[in-house]
Amino acid sequence: MKIDKSGKILLLILMLVANEALACMCMHYKFAEKYIQSDFVAVAKITKVYPNEGEEEIYKADIKIRNLLKGENLQSIYIQGRSDGKRGSSCSIFIPENTELIIYARKTAKNKFSFGSCSGYLILNQKGIGREKTEKREMEMLKLLKAENINFTNTIRIGNKMGFSDKLKKFDGINLNKSYSIYEITLASDLSVKKLDLISGFGGKVDNELSKIIQKSTWTSFEYKSERSVVKDKVPDGCKFLLAFYFYNAEKVSKSFIGEYDL
Repeated sequence: MKIDKSGKILLLILMLVANEALACMCMHYKFAEKYIQSDFVAVAKITKVYPNEGEEEIYKADIKIRNLLKGENLQSIYIQGRSDGKRGSSCSIFIPENTELIIYARKTAKNKFSFGSCSGYLILNQKGIGREKTEKREMEMLKLLKAENINFTNTIRIGNKMGFSDKLKKFDGINLNKSYSIYEITLASDLSVKKLDLISGFGGKVDNELSKIIQKSTWTSFEYKSERSVVKDKVPDGCKFLLAFYFYNAEKVSKSFIGEYDL
């Protein structure tokens, strides 16, 4: 049976809708966000996986820490998913034994450290376009934050109301030797910038220009207090967060650029 052009388009749409329905929908966490929102960050290996207890979609796993970057020295952690072979939700994950990864976990109300599909974990030594560069950059940034003793936790999500894309266009075509820069920003209770510290920069005039952009930005915030309660545009005086920018080299017809997302 032949399918005409309109039929092919309809089939494609149905496939996309089906995939979307099955996929776990996660809000994109930039590196700096997932780091400060986590209570525990480490490069570790899963050494043993335990079966789920009852129907709860969470299972225990023993870990061997290779590099503790933030938080307590744990021997086990909880993963949001199923290890018993039963069908889980779209956000259910299973991480097998002997997997090496960077874990970003939060402490629960039951004093357990857990992470899931939306926590920003990164499985190491996987093949893929740009995967090696991403791993290398993330490891460098984590080691830098550890060396600088930057280990605070802040669950308030803070962002630039207007975004940075328009302001960063001035850097299109620039040549830089470094792939990232990180700032620590302290806000006043009215969300104005109270203090700005450059942890690691690109160097020279670029850092000065980026600092000016940050200072002139209008910030917004939101924090989940519960599933039905969200606090917007309200932070305590002295609230701190991290902000990173990334440099991407030119590729084919695309110019080099600085962006706010870790691609």
